[in-house]
Amino acid sequence: AQATFLSPQEFGGIAMALAELGVLGREFLEAFDVEAALARELPLAEVAGVVWPMAVAEVDSPIAWSLAASSVEACRKQFRSLPRRGKALLYEALTLRANLEAPWAPGTAAAEICSDAAWRECWLERRSEVAPPSPFGDMVEGHLKELGMDFERGVEGEDGLYGMAFRFPKWNFVLDLLAHAPRHPASNRSRGALVLRHRTWAAAERSVLAVPDTMWEQIGERADVSGLEGAEAVQAARHAHQREWLKGKLLSIRREDLIKETDLQEDTAALLKDVQFGGAGGIGKDALKMLQDEPLLVRQRSAEKFVASIAKQGNIRNATAWFIGIIKKEQVAYAKQQEDEKLKRKQEWAAAVETRPAGGWKHEAGRPFAEAEVGLKVSGKVTNVLKTRVWADIGFVGDGTFKAKEGRFRVGDELLNLQIASVNVEKNVVECKVTMQTRVQRVGSEPNTQNAKAVAHAKSMAKAKARPRPQAPGGTAAAAVAPGTAKAKAKPRRQASGGAAAAAPGAAQGGARAPRPR
Repeated sequence: AQATFLSPQEFGGIAMALAELGVLGREFLEAFDVEAALARELPLAEVAGVVWPMAVAEVDSPIAWSLAASSVEACRKQFRSLPRRGKALLYEALTLRANLEAPWAPGTAAAEICSDAAWRECWLERRSEVAPPSPFGDMVEGHLKELGMDFERGVEGEDGLYGMAFRFPKWNFVLDLLAHAPRHPASNRSRGALVLRHRTWAAAERSVLAVPDTMWEQIGERADVSGLEGAEAVQAARHAHQREWLKGKLLSIRREDLIKETDLQEDTAALLKDVQFGGAGGIGKDALKMLQDEPLLVRQRSAEKFVASIAKQGNIRNATAWFIGIIKKEQVAYAKQQEDEKLKRKQEWAAAVETRPAGGWKHEAGRPFAEAEVGLKVSGKVTNVLKTRVWADIGFVGDGTFKAKEGRFRVGDELLNLQIASVNVEKNVVECKVTMQTRVQRVGSEPNTQNAKAVAHAKSMAKAKARPRPQAPGGTAAAAVAPGTAKAKAKPRRQASGGAAAAAPGAAQGGARAPRPR
């Protein structure tokens, strides 16, 4: 049946079941038109059966939540008779909404429920059922102490709803030990209660590592116990394997958090892929933030030198301070390199082919740059060359410039058919380009008349092809035939023995052309 055909009680039961399975989506609530349902007069138990699924499905409609609060307000007389489970669900959903969005208005029924100790007691009973303490808590605490981690155990967050098995205050991180399987066996999806808990921590920008109790034995069984004798030795090996697995997971999550917090570039993080971030012996946030602000070359050199220093010296007591020292050295080296390159460029400009005239490179008799147009063909003489940059007097008040292969042009060369590529009147720059039509008269050489003749011949041929052909009677174009040609073409060729056409007198054997008689 469609959701619209369901009664509020039927819909609430289905929504609750789907929410606990972790498969409830907003689509179901929208199909049922949850706002229309909440606008009706409902018993408080049915209101609770709708509101908790709304929290699981992340319904963010202010209208729907306002109607939910109004429904709760209308059911004040039913507070005492509501079962404890219904009170727990309603308390969790309303408190969660207040934490994630905005507190309920003082004096309203929703606000009273969130602040009532009796309702909270009902919630704590449910919390102990859906998230009971893990029997592996003491073991994990021992691992964390051996790793030297700074943590708090069994604390409640600022949300006032969910208990944290272990919280790492410096890292803003939660280790959640799951006594119950995180996925519902019927749906293989995360349970609704678990979704609400982790969503609340994520909203507080906390990273979460959730470890089901069944994993600890599996991790211990992966330890290499070959060659060990005695139950104590085997247990110690498994214990160490569990500890190292936990350390790797915690540091991996911390690494991801630090990369996100410092906006560290992906390429730089890849250079440090084998370096520990955070924790004892790892790089801290200060060094990573400092590295992120540096130019690419400084980041690359700093990362490479830090990795090389670790490989050479082994463990470093204060990796953050060590890395900051390397970054500062690379900052100095980079600044010196920039100054050296700047000086080198000045020297290169000073070593140009022609020195700057006293009056500059201006041409008083030239046309203003405003008359230069993109695409215009210009000609002129090369005035200066610096590696791949060439300047030429092309008839304007200043030189035009273009790039070419080093050594292709020399000062004094006459250029024909350069093309203007761009014009910047404000900066007095005319950028040209060499095209297929560009010709050069090398300084000190004879004029290249062959190219000019070839160009003239190509132009005359193009004009000839463009002329209209004479029309024959009937409208078709008549072929221009020289006198006597038609007869020559109509005359059949003499056949040699075997039927093949006879070769013309004087033709050479083998297909080669015979020498023309003088």
